[in-house]
Amino acid sequence: MNLSPQDFNNFLDGIGQDFQWRKSYACPCINQATGSPRGDCLQCDGKGRLWVAPVPGTAGVAGQSVQRKWANFGQYELGDCVVAVGSNSPLYGIGQFDRALMLDSNEEFSLSLIRGARNERLRFPVICIDRVFWLNDSQDIVEGGLPELDADGNPTWPEGGAPPDKTQYSISGRRQVEYYCWGQLPSTRNEHHGLRLPIKCVLRRFDLFGR
Repeated sequence: MNLSPQDFNNFLDGIGQDFQWRKSYACPCINQATGSPRGDCLQCDGKGRLWVAPVPGTAGVAGQSVQRKWANFGQYELGDCVVAVGSNSPLYGIGQFDRALMLDSNEEFSLSLIRGARNERLRFPVICIDRVFWLNDSQDIVEGGLPELDADGNPTWPEGGAPPDKTQYSISGRRQVEYYCWGQLPSTRNEHHGLRLPIKCVLRRFDLFGR
């Protein structure tokens, strides 16, 4: 059997999606005895991993599933994505805990935040915000203004319309879909005398990272 890495690469370039790949490194804050990161670490935000600047690349999506769940830490997205990566894509070097952001896909989001809380930020790439509202003392809906987000996802209302301090509010919009490379490491398919054939990689929704 004579397999051509270049033919595989050309095929994946034609059917693939655009991604941004961010390589992962262990944070120095990890406790050597327990393996747990510091919850108050300003670098990794308690996740135990640091990621470098994104690199663009292409991969073919072989399968994708999404299911919305609730748990004691709130709503999250459960789902895996199987991708095939050609040897000519930067993603060919993807490894465990690396992040992969889909640039050609997006989805809606709607979640609840508390104004002024320490964790009042959106922890995913946002395309747009289309509604903010909360309930007043009479349980009536109050429509708020649309915020701006800084680089860390913290909302501000420079034009006014912010929820009152310590008020729980709903914020909705559309976001890009992000995954991370989890326990099933990429399969290199090196059984064909070491040819640089496409790798298969299982990605998991980044909502689940560290949970």
